[in-house]
Amino acid sequence: SASRGAAGGSLYDAPDRIAELMDTQSQLKAQIAHLRDKCASSVDQAVIDRVCNATSRLVVEEDPEVQAALHGADPLDIYSLIKLLFCVNSLRETEAQMETLMTSMY
Repeated sequence: SASRGAAGGSLYDAPDRIAELMDTQSQLKAQIAHLRDKCASSVDQAVIDRVCNATSRLVVEEDPEVQAALHGADPLDIYSLIKLLFCVNSLRETEAQMETLMTSMY
């Protein structure tokens, strides 16, 4: 159903699409919580928060505190941190799509 979702579809598709997006949203939130816990063994909590609040990947790449943490972290935690960043970005996109659809319905 991804093909009709992004293209907009008719207004009658909106409730279905919102339900799909809500499902995606809860999956991403669960994954973010899981990844946050995984990173916590070798990455400082403040750094994990910065990654979760980053507005783009660039913010993380240019953040000296995050960079310093990445150098000292366990490689598996670095991988989790990168996955976390992608999940956070996906969640933002999902929530933006939901907002757009909700607005178009009313």
